[in-house]
Amino acid sequence: MKKQYASILLTLTCVLGLGVGAEGQSQREVIVTVPYEFVAGGKTLPAGTYTVTRVSEDRFGGLIISSYENRSSAVVMPNEFESYPADNIKVSFKQIDD
Repeated sequence: MKKQYASILLTLTCVLGLGVGAEGQSQREVIVTVPYEFVAGGKTLPAGTYTVTRVSEDRFGGLIISSYENRSSAVVMPNEFESYPADNIKVSFKQIDD
């Protein structure tokens, strides 16, 4: 597949802060299944199931995207954040290049 989806997590309109729990507790990770290859942190990652975790508790800190099944990972610095309740986390992609 030639389409590359850049900086997914940058647009990860979810992992914004990985959601905030009802009692102010932060969710530590999000599991997402991506049906196509994408680019994150300058690295092309294959389709598969990924775990997205924060590098630190800082909402504006980096995110680690990793897949045990594909043995691949990337670290990204999100450039867009939105706040959602922990039960309404969303992931979105922006197509940067064909």
